Amino acid sequence: MTESNTPESDRLRTMAMRWLHRTDRSRRHIEQRLLERGGNPDDVAALLDEFTERGWIDDRRCAEAMRTRWCRTAPMAPDAVAARLEAEGIEADLAREVAWQGDDAPIELAMQLAKERLPRLAALPPETQA
Repeated sequence: MTESNTPESDRLRTMAMRWLHRTDRSRRHIEQRLLERGGNPDDVAALLDEFTERGWIDDRRCAEAMRTRWCRTAPMAPDAVAARLEAEGIEADLAREVAWQGDDAPIELAMQLAKERLPRLAALPPETQA
């Protein structure tokens, strides 16, 4: 991006700020959206660097917020969280790290889910329960 703000760079900045105003987004997510809307790759990279330096884009914070939001109502296994984070544009290593930071260990999560689902099995025929 050049020193002077061109109408194109202003347009990219406005779009990115609008998306970030709603919720945290990954750097890759914003990059893809700006490029899809015709942004010059060099201008997009410079804008993303600036936003990252200012702390407006933070993939760790974004990943942690997504994990919290997803697991608030329905517990998820860490591998499932990591896969969803990667699909949202979070790097694989960071996705795995954030996914495994959750409060629930996988065995505790499995036990919790089994306890929740066990009462529903009681209504099924015995051969189905096995």
